[in-house]
Amino acid sequence: MGLYEELLEASKDPAQIAFENISLHNDSKETDYEEWKKELKTHKTEQARMMREVFTIATK
Repeated sequence: MGLYEELLEASKDPAQIAFENISLHNDSKETDYEEWKKELKTHKTEQARMMREVFTIATK
């Protein structure tokens, strides 16, 4: 990989890189990056909510 490619790769959003890696292993290429990012955010929000619940129960 040349310097240009490394700089290009370094300037990418980590979520974009993850999406591209998943797309490489995914047969269906119809997945939309923005849609995927939205789903990822929802998943992280759900994880955070569950962690708050566990913490609340644990500290009672």
